[in-house]
Amino acid sequence: MRALLITSVALIAGCKGMKPFEELPDGTAPGNQTPLPTADCTNYEFNGNTYNCDLLDLCDASQESIPTRLACCDCDPNLCNPPAAGECPPPADYCDEHPTDPNCNGGLEEPAEGCMECHNGSRYNDYAGTGIENPHWTDNPSAQYLTCTTCHGGNGEESGREYAHVPRPPQIENDTILFNNPESYFNYLTLTGIDKYPDYTVNGTTYTALQWLQFRNPSDIRVVSTGQSCGQSGCHGGEHATWFSRSPINTESGFYSKTNFTTGVDSYVPETANYYNKTAADLAFRAVSDASWVYNGAEIGRVGRLVEYPERAVWQDRTGFYDNAIYDANTLNNFRYAANDAQGYVNQFISGSPLQDIVEESVAFQCGDCHTGSAGANNRYGDFRGSGC
Repeated sequence: MRALLITSVALIAGCKGMKPFEELPDGTAPGNQTPLPTADCTNYEFNGNTYNCDLLDLCDASQESIPTRLACCDCDPNLCNPPAAGECPPPADYCDEHPTDPNCNGGLEEPAEGCMECHNGSRYNDYAGTGIENPHWTDNPSAQYLTCTTCHGGNGEESGREYAHVPRPPQIENDTILFNNPESYFNYLTLTGIDKYPDYTVNGTTYTALQWLQFRNPSDIRVVSTGQSCGQSGCHGGEHATWFSRSPINTESGFYSKTNFTTGVDSYVPETANYYNKTAADLAFRAVSDASWVYNGAEIGRVGRLVEYPERAVWQDRTGFYDNAIYDANTLNNFRYAANDAQGYVNQFISGSPLQDIVEESVAFQCGDCHTGSAGANNRYGDFRGSGC
């Protein structure tokens, strides 16, 4: 084997500075030559011993097989390749040693997904290889060996990243786009607007933006709240995934709704506007609802739905704030009540006014990423975090 490596290095070194291949004397190009015949390794001498490579068992990973494997690889490079996925039968005692592996069923095992083989190195979905560790170890036997695609999605039947991974949406497809488009870079960095991208097709397969978001972070609340990944029935669906998606920590209803309550503008949810002394929340990072909700004055603060917080300043939108005279500082004082009257109180904002727009957008910029609905920008203290649970 060492001889093979030295020879390869020497060949590579010898190729430096060579001219392009020219035609051979018989008029043919080197690439059109008849392939060399397979080496005869039935009686191969190696390190003082003789080996018959017709008897080589590539599935035998025991210590005793190493000399034979080295000899046959030295004789024929084709014999250096490992067996293909699923080609080898499982060890006879595998299920005895891994009784909680869900792939074990009556002594039969399914081969590992392509992700497991590539990122862990195991031939089964048991994280027994030397690569990535089991990220979901638990004392619950039914959840000890979750497959990669159960959480991340993707195609576990493929072995190459081009088809196994979920490709990026075209808006964040490559580094050139991220470098030249601030909106794309921001969404890629913080995952904030990823779920807004439309469906896209790559290599004949159509994906949703949430599928890529699941592939990037399976615990993102926008993913689990749709019943995917951790939010599947039998996992955390109907429990933590559902509860947390409606919580103030995720919706950030306190920041958003409190601002509008303080300025006195109308609630975005008119049916609950007068509940809890007119303090009922109405806004959230993404719209959420609870169809089972019934008003109960004893459950202070609970509401049936929250509306998605409005986005006023949109990248490259020249019809909003940008160069718009109604948002000039010297006009904003006109959008508040100057004295108490039948319509409002002194200094209360006029609902739907440019002044309300500016305040809402300021809150979105300053506080809009301080929740679990998106990842931090990772550029300041308190912002080094992922999205989701």
